Amino acid sequence: MNRNERRKLIAVVRNMTGRKVSNITFPGGKTRKSFRLSFDDGTSAIATQRRSDRRREREIDVMRTLGAQGAPVPRVLGVEGGLMLQEDLGKTRLSEHLHASAGDATAIADALDQAVDSMARIHEAAAASGLADRSPLIGADPSWIEGLLRCPEEIGSALGLKVPEYPLEPLQHLLRVREPSFVKWDSRPGNALLRDGQAYWFDWEDSGTRNAVDDLVWLLCDEFVTFKPEMQEALLHRYLPRFAAAFETSDEAMDYFAAMAIFHTVVRLSLIVRYKGDGSWWSMTRCLEGDKVGVTRRCARRMVWRGAFWADHLALTRPLADWFRELEAHFEAA
Repeated sequence: MNRNERRKLIAVVRNMTGRKVSNITFPGGKTRKSFRLSFDDGTSAIATQRRSDRRREREIDVMRTLGAQGAPVPRVLGVEGGLMLQEDLGKTRLSEHLHASAGDATAIADALDQAVDSMARIHEAAAASGLADRSPLIGADPSWIEGLLRCPEEIGSALGLKVPEYPLEPLQHLLRVREPSFVKWDSRPGNALLRDGQAYWFDWEDSGTRNAVDDLVWLLCDEFVTFKPEMQEALLHRYLPRFAAAFETSDEAMDYFAAMAIFHTVVRLSLIVRYKGDGSWWSMTRCLEGDKVGVTRRCARRMVWRGAFWADHLALTRPLADWFRELEAHFEAA
């Protein structure tokens, strides 16, 4: 943001709120379109600019609709032109909280419990308000699902690791959209804040409709979430039924979660591989403070463990379990 852009922003916010901006900071880095405004009265707010009017209007509609239902999202404080002002709920993202709690399994389990429960409440609020009826469908085209299933090839090509064969057609059928319901879609821990015993979710520009279980996958299969099978299974036992209304049986819902978890994990790993390239691992501080992809050996390690665990869960994907273990050996040596 140059000096002229800063001056214009301050003038717009002054017109919206009647308050003077004393400082502007960039929680996700200066390339992001959200920034924290500090006012001269000691309060603060988050200002957000989006790259398209359509996405901005959808985000505002989602936040206002969910907020009216009492769901845990920031309040919209004002809108003018291309700028949205929203409630500032704090500075520590769920991803940072999880990292700070490393070694304290109870604290991590409690934080994830709050996050999953809050997301379930958001889904229930969206269903009650009919939000899905005016939200776009995501990932329903068979070509999109096929692209997801072929993601291992990207990593295999980059690292020179042969990818085993696994059956695409039955996996495509398993990952199809059932009865579309509202999803946040980008429900990673970097988009949540813990406050007053619950998680508040922000950044709604990518929301739409798909299978509700997808939001559970985005949250629990993120590279900043410690991989502890017993903790993950306990959370799924407790919460999967609240996301699985479109599935005929609990086993079908679990198989869907497993398959989506595997290939979502591959997508996150492909980002780690792409950003690392031939360079060094990044510092965890850099990744967390800038809300960047977790290009660290620790993140890569927990993702290949997670991928192997869920690949072993399904007969369809079992050939990938050893491939994930080969990836672990590669990352250990990198």
